[in-house]
Amino acid sequence: RLYAAVPHVARVASHEAVCEELVVARLAALPPSDALEAFRLLLRSRAPTALPKALAVCRELAEQLGHAQLVDAFEAAGSTHGLLCYLSTRVSARRTDKPLALEYLRLLKRLNRADEIERLTADAAIEYEPHAVLALLTEPGSAFDPRPVINVCDRFGLVERMALLLHAHAKHGHLRLYATKINPSRAPQLAAALLDGGCEPSRVAEVVAPLCAADLARD
Repeated sequence: RLYAAVPHVARVASHEAVCEELVVARLAALPPSDALEAFRLLLRSRAPTALPKALAVCRELAEQLGHAQLVDAFEAAGSTHGLLCYLSTRVSARRTDKPLALEYLRLLKRLNRADEIERLTADAAIEYEPHAVLALLTEPGSAFDPRPVINVCDRFGLVERMALLLHAHAKHGHLRLYATKINPSRAPQLAAALLDGGCEPSRVAEVVAPLCAADLARD
């Protein structure tokens, strides 16, 4: 039986003999403020089963304890991995929550998880605000990865913005890839945007040349 005092609840909950379901049920029976304090103490535990139990609590009791409060608890405990797991699970469960997707992307950017950023921006089932995400991806002083920029701009029809961004970062190989492989139907729009943005005509020709050569070969 778990004890009534919050520190005792957290201590017993972290014990490997106590299953996740029992921990969730016990915290669910507490007042929200006490449950949140028990959650914080559980996160600080060094027991190897503490984090999986804390994540189980998040899955079942996030609405009761409060999303912002859970995030603060992970941050205060220095549990970056736990926060990453929590936000990943929550984004998968709340695919239309645009602020949540942006919050997750901010954490991924901070942790340099480029592949996960690329995956999430390419996932058509996840909704996000494109201009806010582009602002995050192109923050001054941070590394520029063209892959998620292409994902966002292609999905939301921001071809002109993409053209200027990739040209400014000298990512002409990615421009050529977009024009010839990813979405050839937008190659004319891409070329026009590059020319309007001051790109040298010879450089624009290099970007679309493979596409033109393919058309000639078909003819």
